Amino acid sequence: MARYEIYDQATLDEWYSPHPVDIAPDHLSKFRVAKEALTALLLGRSTITAISRRYGICHKRLKRMAMKAPTIAHDGMPHGFRVCIPWGSYSTELSFEPAELPLVPGRFAWHKVSEAVPSVKALIDGFATHLPPGRPPSAFVKLHQRVLAELKQHNLEDKFPLNDPGKGKRSLLALLKRRQSAVADVDLYEPQSASNAPVALEQAVRMGLFARTEFDAHQIDVECKISIDMPNGARVTRKVSRLWLLIEIGTESRAVTGWLLCVGQSYDNLDVALCLSKSMEPWAPRDLTIPDLFYAPGAGMPVYQAATPIVTRSAAVALDNFLAHSAHALEAAFCRARGGVMIFGKSHTPRSRPIVEQFFSRLERGALRKIPGGFEPAKRLGETRSGSATSLRMPIPSRCTFSRSSWTSS
Repeated sequence: MARYEIYDQATLDEWYSPHPVDIAPDHLSKFRVAKEALTALLLGRSTITAISRRYGICHKRLKRMAMKAPTIAHDGMPHGFRVCIPWGSYSTELSFEPAELPLVPGRFAWHKVSEAVPSVKALIDGFATHLPPGRPPSAFVKLHQRVLAELKQHNLEDKFPLNDPGKGKRSLLALLKRRQSAVADVDLYEPQSASNAPVALEQAVRMGLFARTEFDAHQIDVECKISIDMPNGARVTRKVSRLWLLIEIGTESRAVTGWLLCVGQSYDNLDVALCLSKSMEPWAPRDLTIPDLFYAPGAGMPVYQAATPIVTRSAAVALDNFLAHSAHALEAAFCRARGGVMIFGKSHTPRSRPIVEQFFSRLERGALRKIPGGFEPAKRLGETRSGSATSLRMPIPSRCTFSRSSWTSS
C-alpha cells in the first residue's frame, strides 16, 4: 500500500515550484522530468513502478519525493516541487546569505556555519555519541561526511570548511568535545530542588568532613632499576618504567586519607582495596630515618582523633569505571566493611571527581617536575620525543628493596 496521498490538480497548483531561472541550466531538464513524474504519481494516473519506468527515475527517489513534497518546510509552506531539484542545484530551502559563511578557519568558524545553514546546525546539535580521547569513532566520521555533503549540496565549495585542506574535521571534533565537556561539567553536589529532602545520592551522603571521598590513580613514567631480594637469598635487578600513586582524598577537608605506591605497568583491585583500607586504620607516627626530619607538634592524619581513637570512615567514595575499580570482590568488600556506597563516574569525565584530579595536577606541577631528573614530556612541548615517553628520570640507587606496595633505596 502506498505511503503517499493522492491529490487533485488544484492542490498541486498551490504548491511552490522553483522558477527555471533559479535552477542551474545543466539540471533544468532533469528537474522538469522529475516534476512531470511526481505530478503523474500524486494525481494517481498510474502506479509508481510504471511511472518510474516511463520517466526513467529511480523508484526509491520517486517514492521519497512523493513522501516529502506535502511536508512543511522551514518557511511554513509545503516542500512542493522543490523536492524535484537535482542534488547540487539551487534550492529555496536555503535561508542564509553565503557572505555570512567564513572563508578561512578561525575562532567560531563552525558556529557561523551552523548558524548560517540550519540543516548543518541540526546535524551537529543532534550528535549524541560520546567522544573519547584518541581516534574519533565512526559515528563522528559519518557526521563529518554528512555535513560536507550538505554543504556541497548548496554549492559552498569556496567557503569553510570545503575550502580547507582538512575539511574542518579537527575543529569540528574539538567543538563537539567542548560541548560534551560542558555538559559533564555540572556541579553534582548542589541541591537539585528547593526542597530540603535529598534528590540525589551524593546529597544524601554529603554530611561532615569525611562523609565523601574521591579515589584515583596517577601514572608516573620513570627510568630506574631496582634490586629485588629473592626468597632463596639471591638478588636480581629489574628495570622499572612506571609507577602508580593511588590516592583517596576527602572532598570537604582536602585531606589524603589513604595512599599507596605501586610499581608496575598497571594496578589491580587488590591494590585499590589496600589503599582504601589504609583510611580505615588509625594513624600512628612512623620511624623517620632521614636525618633532621621530624614531625611537627600535633601532626597527624585528621581521620584519627587522638582524644577518642576513632577512625572516621567515608560513607561514599567516588571513582571512575576502570576495570580494577569495578571488580565485584572489591565492591562487595568495601560496602560490607564501611557500610557505604561506591559512586562510579562516567569514563573520560574527570570533572565529576575534581578534588583528586586537581590534587594530582598540583602534585605533578609542584613536585614531580622539580625533582632532579624530572622533565616535561616532549609531547606537551610540541617536540619530537626520543626514546620512551617518560616524565621522570631517577638515579639508579646502589641498592633497592622492593615490596608490593613500595620501594626504598639505601
